[in-house]
Amino acid sequence: MSGALAKKNASEISICACGNLNPEHKGYCTDCVKKLKIRYDLLLDDFSALSLEADEYNAVDMDRANEKLQLMRNKAEQYEIKLSDV
Repeated sequence: MSGALAKKNASEISICACGNLNPEHKGYCTDCVKKLKIRYDLLLDDFSALSLEADEYNAVDMDRANEKLQLMRNKAEQYEIKLSDV
């Protein structure tokens, strides 16, 4: 039975997505893997830039929210009934 599997595997022709024969890396040739890596690195750099921008935006919003929360706490303290007042 192992001879039949070896014969079947020898007769199969593998083709990469770009058309090259015998891809080495799970269905992709080395050229396609290099292109995919370049594309991945480019997208990762773009994501990093957007991530930094989002962090800066969120930091500004957090500062505003903390300021508003402090104002609300101060206002609540004004209306708080203390035991000494009763």
